[in-house]
Amino acid sequence: MRLSSLARDYLERAQNRVIDATSALSRGAYPEVVRYSQECVELSLKAALRSVGVEYPRSTMWETC
Repeated sequence: MRLSSLARDYLERAQNRVIDATSALSRGAYPEVVRYSQECVELSLKAALRSVGVEYPRSTMWETC
């Protein structure tokens, strides 16, 4: 299975967030660790969905409230 260029970009960005989270952890910046970790999970999920051809909604539930 070939990853689309967008899925590959999401994975690269997720990997960068892991690096950022690790750096923040070493500094004791725990709120940043949480934020970077959440972004990593979101980007990884987007990459996984994109790689199997699932289109996900562009909006969040907060935008509809």
